[in-house]
Amino acid sequence: MTHFTPGAGSLLLAKGDSEAVTPVMCVSVDNPSLRLFLADRGGNGKANLQVKVIYEGLDGHVRNLPVANLRVDDQWQPSVVIPIGVNLLAAASANGWTPVAFDFKVHGLQKDETFALDGVYVDPWASRN
Repeated sequence: MTHFTPGAGSLLLAKGDSEAVTPVMCVSVDNPSLRLFLADRGGNGKANLQVKVIYEGLDGHVRNLPVANLRVDDQWQPSVVIPIGVNLLAAASANGWTPVAFDFKVHGLQKDETFALDGVYVDPWASRN
């Protein structure tokens, strides 16, 4: 498993089913979505990126919730806006935040094909308020 630090440059996922998990970050009810930039380099358009949010439920158990299944072409492009949903758990916390991480898993990569991620943004429109 590869760990990805947002802002540290591109992450390349290659060789079959690859996976990367972000470090833990805190979100609130003001952070409802995720967006990223991605490209399927040298691909045939059949690979897909599954995005899950990893969070701690109100019962204290770690859970994961699939939030998107993306396909892209070989040019860099922004993803659709992906609602993360579990940010609403922050309303039940004493400090108004809930910790989450994001799991990115590519399925169906072919030989010499890579899936590239860059610029993972939680609620990229927050500054527009």
